[in-house]
Amino acid sequence: MEPITGRTHQLRVHSAASGWPIVGDNIYGNGPRFGEPSLHLHAREIVIPLSKNKPPVRVVAPVPLHLQERLRACGWKGEEAVVPAIATAAV
Repeated sequence: MEPITGRTHQLRVHSAASGWPIVGDNIYGNGPRFGEPSLHLHAREIVIPLSKNKPPVRVVAPVPLHLQERLRACGWKGEEAVVPAIATAAV
């Protein structure tokens, strides 16, 4: 998912309503109340444009340990995501 706006609640509700609840979701899916798996929802990157005269601030978070095994099962090799450069328009 690549939400433009939104919060955890909206992502969880929309995923469940589409028939694809997020792994470990104990409210909108069938995840357990306690123990594994934890909710598999992770904000991988955020980009914040602060000024038209400066490049945006970009923060990339490492993948949490509880997600890594399941991501590897899906073909993830542990490399950093390739993120395209963000173009800024001159005014």
